[in-house]
Amino acid sequence: MYDKLHRWDVLTEALRQSKQKKGAAGVDGQTFEQLEAYGEERWLEEVQRELQGKTYRPQPVRRVLIPKPGGGERPLGIPTLKDRVVQTAAKLILEPIFEADLSEAAYGY
Repeated sequence: MYDKLHRWDVLTEALRQSKQKKGAAGVDGQTFEQLEAYGEERWLEEVQRELQGKTYRPQPVRRVLIPKPGGGERPLGIPTLKDRVVQTAAKLILEPIFEADLSEAAYGY
C-alpha cells in the first residue's frame, strides 16, 4: 500500500483536507501561509520524492496543554504540516479498506 501513499492525487487531496482544518504550526514553525509562499506544488513534489525514496521521517510532535472545562489541562499533540499531510494521505488510502469490513451496527467502537 505504500506505493499509493505518494500518488499525486492522494497527496494533493491530503493537502487540501489538511489546509481546510487549519491548525497551528508544529515543532518546525511552518504555517500554511509560509507553505503557500514557498509554493504548494514545489513543496508537495519534495514530499512526494521523500516518500518515493523512502527517506521521509516524521518529526516530533509539538505538545501543548489546553484547559479543560472542569479544571485541569489536557495534552494536545500538534504535528508538522508535512506530517499532517502524510498522515492524511495514509488515512485516505487505509480508511476505505477498513471501512468495508466494519459492521453496519458498529457505532463508536
